Amino acid sequence: MGLGGDEEGEAPAKAEVEPATEGGAVPATPSPTAPPAVAEPEPEPDPPWVEAAKTRKKAPWWATATLVAVAVWAPVYMLTLDPPDEEQVGALDLGAETYTASCASCHGAGGGGGSGPALADGAVLETFPTAFAHVQWVLLGTANFPESTYGATAKPVGGFGTMPGFAESLTVEELMAAVRYEREELSGAEFIPEEWASVPALFAEIVGPDAEATATETLTTWSLEEVGENFTPAGLGEADQPGDPGNEVPAGG
Repeated sequence: MGLGGDEEGEAPAKAEVEPATEGGAVPATPSPTAPPAVAEPEPEPDPPWVEAAKTRKKAPWWATATLVAVAVWAPVYMLTLDPPDEEQVGALDLGAETYTASCASCHGAGGGGGSGPALADGAVLETFPTAFAHVQWVLLGTANFPESTYGATAKPVGGFGTMPGFAESLTVEELMAAVRYEREELSGAEFIPEEWASVPALFAEIVGPDAEATATETLTTWSLEEVGENFTPAGLGEADQPGDPGNEVPAGG
């Protein structure tokens, strides 16, 4: 018993001790080696149109602002303008437009005739020596004309087919302007306000008092524009009123 037990037991394990480096420092554990960097591929060049867009000179900011301002201002400005009326267009301009739209299909674009009689080169003045007779025929047409013939040349009503009446389809200004165009532009007459003095009363008889007022105002405007005088149909004397024989359509010729 006694000391012999130590000899029979297992010897204690020896601790593993890492050798110290000089100075007593423990060497650092080496870090794992990083994988080599992979080179990124070169980017593909832009297509020519993309390159052109990138290199194109950009519009300056003030130019863009100006364009935006114009786009906003233009419609606002247009809304402040008054549409041109018949007086601003001009009587003969309105007459040409009305003739083209309502008369040329029968009388020809230049008044040379067609399914309707010729109006150019003085022909319409031979048939209608007065503006009164001319306006009366255009207002009434074949169906409503009270005689069997019309005009100074005693042409039979319906001899050239049916002439429509335009009392309802044309405004007062359009009808009067078309008659002026046929007389002046196609046949070479002059505009003399006194020769039109009885026309407003004709509108009153066939269309109504509102049409008479419009016709009077139209003649006044034309006179101021064409001959520079204040034209008043009511002040021209009895001989210029509708009862005058020279302003009536001859019965039967």
